[in-house]
Amino acid sequence: MRFFKWLGLSAAWLGLATMLVACGVGTSSGQNSGGGSSGGGGSSSTTGTGVGTLYSTAAGRTFELAEPFTDDGFTYWTEHDPSGGTIKRIKKDGTQVTADTLVSGLDADNAWGLDVDDTNVYWTRNLPTGAGVVASHPKDPKATGATQILAVNLNNPTYLRLNPADGKLYTCENQLNSGGILAFTKTGLNQDATTLTNRFIKDSGGGPPPFNIRIIPVSGAPILFATFMDQNLGTGLTGEIRFKNTGSTTDRSISTMTRVANGLLQPTDLAFDEFDQVEFGTSIVVWTEYDTAAGGVRWADFTKTDQRGTPLGTASGSFSILPPYSICRNPHGGSGIFGPSTAGKNYVVVTRNIQAATGGGLYLVQLSKTGSLATPLDQSNMDFPLAGLTGALEDGSLTIFTSEYPYPSGSSTSAIDKYKSPKL
Repeated sequence: MRFFKWLGLSAAWLGLATMLVACGVGTSSGQNSGGGSSGGGGSSSTTGTGVGTLYSTAAGRTFELAEPFTDDGFTYWTEHDPSGGTIKRIKKDGTQVTADTLVSGLDADNAWGLDVDDTNVYWTRNLPTGAGVVASHPKDPKATGATQILAVNLNNPTYLRLNPADGKLYTCENQLNSGGILAFTKTGLNQDATTLTNRFIKDSGGGPPPFNIRIIPVSGAPILFATFMDQNLGTGLTGEIRFKNTGSTTDRSISTMTRVANGLLQPTDLAFDEFDQVEFGTSIVVWTEYDTAAGGVRWADFTKTDQRGTPLGTASGSFSILPPYSICRNPHGGSGIFGPSTAGKNYVVVTRNIQAATGGGLYLVQLSKTGSLATPLDQSNMDFPLAGLTGALEDGSLTIFTSEYPYPSGSSTSAIDKYKSPKL
């Protein structure tokens, strides 16, 4: 049994979740079998132009969010539930009253990574020592077809990303000493994670294991960025960020990944800014460090190596951004950077993973070398917001979708929220 112990507000708060070892991969479910409500309810905002709850549940906890590269009008998520995990979807426009349950009968809380294409949903089963899998299921609740096991023998697979460049599914194993980064075809069955040709990076070489991955176009090339840290969030500045072109597979050792930053404190997510040359004079990598005392949002020069990174700033007014977890991004090819605003600035939007009463919500962080502030977009009613997705920047505003993952389970209602920012 492996525990996913997140740092919290006090010694009594052990963290975001405890990953329990259970069994079950999932079964097909019919349309409209999940509970939910559309629009109208949910959080209020001090600065936003509109917010509502697309879906809520008192039984389960919404976890990872995903949307297909070609927008189909839905947002998808994994949901943890003691009675059996699920994968669901709902229309983003708020017109759907009851969510579609696509897959049910999953482990209580081990469905972690999620991605979607034009046909299927794909997810990881986060279990250790060879018990992890990658699976798929049709995304249309009316479609026929059963759950398919695409890959087996994985060690604690976490996040899952589709690579449009080669059509493969990439995931990372967050297991000390044996964790690597893997790539599988979407059509193969029972692909063996121990086979070298399925391992983009064979292992972490004795360093911290990979935790999160993002595949971002850089000058037209598909670059895989990865954060490295122990899932059990210990103390110490041991985290790293590395990157490598997904087209390069001649050498699968960790040393072939460029280490742009090291000595980091629990780096949970990242973004890449290729075009902000006026402000920084170079392309930059931006990441979140998940710690209630010393975490934050930092940046580093993409062209250099082994950097600790520079803080982007502190929260404005009396608001604290600690601890930041996810960087919200446009799933349709986005890098996590938004802008420019009317003032010519670029931004990232991060989730502050903490209870609503103490400021859990969304924060807008300006990409500035000096005087950067984290402005609260919504911090009034979000309990432990975890994942975040956005639409494109339209008329200066962002539409943002987030999952609420309250801790402990049942302490408050979990939800999929929709929020529209003020004009940047």
